[in-house]
Amino acid sequence: MKISKMLLLTSLFTLWSCHSLTVSENYKTLTALENGQTIIMDVNNIYGFKFNECVGCASVWEIGKYDSNLMQYLRKEYSNRSCTDCLGGNQDVTFLFKAISAGNTELIFTYFNDAMKYQITIRRPD
Repeated sequence: MKISKMLLLTSLFTLWSCHSLTVSENYKTLTALENGQTIIMDVNNIYGFKFNECVGCASVWEIGKYDSNLMQYLRKEYSNRSCTDCLGGNQDVTFLFKAISAGNTELIFTYFNDAMKYQITIRRPD
């Protein structure tokens, strides 16, 4: 009986853990096309910033600056790898953020000598 309960609890925990790692949130994706623009976000919504990067290069996209009082960094996700059986290639990386408080901030991402800069305005939805 104890083993059955332990297996059940372990199974439930595993399912919960796997669920928390999958992307089930709907979010608006922004790219390099919006570089330099003012982005309007609503509190409690999730936003993805998606860039292409080289796999195995000396540098990758990094978060340069943002106000953690206004935005919460959630995680990075990778997609669209150009090849799965090679050492190089390229892929998309998406940085997920949640807007947590109203205000204005600058969000900067860096890659080698390049930078993507966004002016972020977070508002409370009506």
